[in-house]
Amino acid sequence: MLTKLTDSRPAFDIALVALLLAFGAILINRPDLPSVVTAAILIVLTVLITAIGVRRENKRMDEVELAAVNFGSRWSITAVVSFMLMLCFFGPLQDGIDSIFGAVAGARNGPIPGTVLIFISGLLSALVVLLASKFVLTRIWLWNKR
Repeated sequence: MLTKLTDSRPAFDIALVALLLAFGAILINRPDLPSVVTAAILIVLTVLITAIGVRRENKRMDEVELAAVNFGSRWSITAVVSFMLMLCFFGPLQDGIDSIFGAVAGARNGPIPGTVLIFISGLLSALVVLLASKFVLTRIWLWNKR
């Protein structure tokens, strides 16, 4: 049962999202930890995110699944580009992002400037949009072909 759970793609996806959320939470809401400890935790999380990302892509798939993953990977970048364009030109989305991350950037007096936190938050948001759109596009392609 445990082997079946650890070999499933949703388990890797859940673990990857959980690690990304932990990375963002530690980066933004650091408790009174020394900067060396915070850096060590973030480095370990980065290594785990990379390892899970590589492991989840190295699965045995048939030709249809490979084609679906290829399609999802190629076209998921359009969701990120669309998100970034909407962020540049769509006022309500700008207000929403500012309400989420603006207070964090303004309230930070730590060693990491608020602008760097905003950049990393944007990078993590883009990665989440990319992973979600890849998943959705892959499932749509498989649904249409099978």
